[in-house]
Amino acid sequence: MEIYLIRHTKPDISPGICYGKTDLLPVATFKSESALIKEEISDITFDFVYSSPLKRCSMLADELFESYIISDLLTEMNFGRWEGLSWDAIFQDPEGKKWFDNYMTYSCPEGESFQDLCDRVKCFTEQLKNKQFSKIALVTHAGVIRAFRIIFEKRNPESLFSEKLNYGDIVIVQLDL
Repeated sequence: MEIYLIRHTKPDISPGICYGKTDLLPVATFKSESALIKEEISDITFDFVYSSPLKRCSMLADELFESYIISDLLTEMNFGRWEGLSWDAIFQDPEGKKWFDNYMTYSCPEGESFQDLCDRVKCFTEQLKNKQFSKIALVTHAGVIRAFRIIFEKRNPESLFSEKLNYGDIVIVQLDL
């Protein structure tokens, strides 16, 4: 089964701000950004489409597809009390330094660890087992896309987080469930 992981378009927030599960609208260039994605996938027939419930994803799913299923399991990582803070401020915080040193298992205050996000992705894919899908599209977030790649491509988290993942990027992952 091929999973097309579609990252949402640019959200309306200043660069350098941690926004995770904060429900943001896309920027004013949303229509032109979504049109480019639509053209890129126009020749593909998907068996099912899923979307994160956050507006930056569900609005894109509305533009790209006639119908889709909302899944809370595809929501971006919950950064808890750090939502809305600058990454610089988080890094200066002693708890932030602990998280940066061990983000896989150390939970954000009142939030999740990256492992928690990976566990949600595994839970989502468990729901796909024993179904005869060829191609599925997921409109989701950078963290979810990275979790898929770590789990199913056996990618090293450190190398994966150093790779650029642009707004509107499409990553294809092969799943053998």
